[in-house]
Amino acid sequence: MAILGIDHLVIAVADPDAAATGLEQPLGLAFTGGGRHVTAGTWNRLAFLGVSCVVWRQGQRDAERRPRAA
Repeated sequence: MAILGIDHLVIAVADPDAAATGLEQPLGLAFTGGGRHVTAGTWNRLAFLGVSCVVWRQGQRDAERRPRAA
């Protein structure tokens, strides 16, 4: 199998906002607001690198999770 490219890289962190803030200036990245994945219980911040992106992802607090449909 030949790898043709990387679509996105997901990095699990405790606090996506802090991770984004700590890397924006040293690496010259600009992070967007990202989004919440309510059914998965995660949220993220994104930094686009051409057609690929880096995703900082963290789980939501239990109170913010929506139960999955049975």
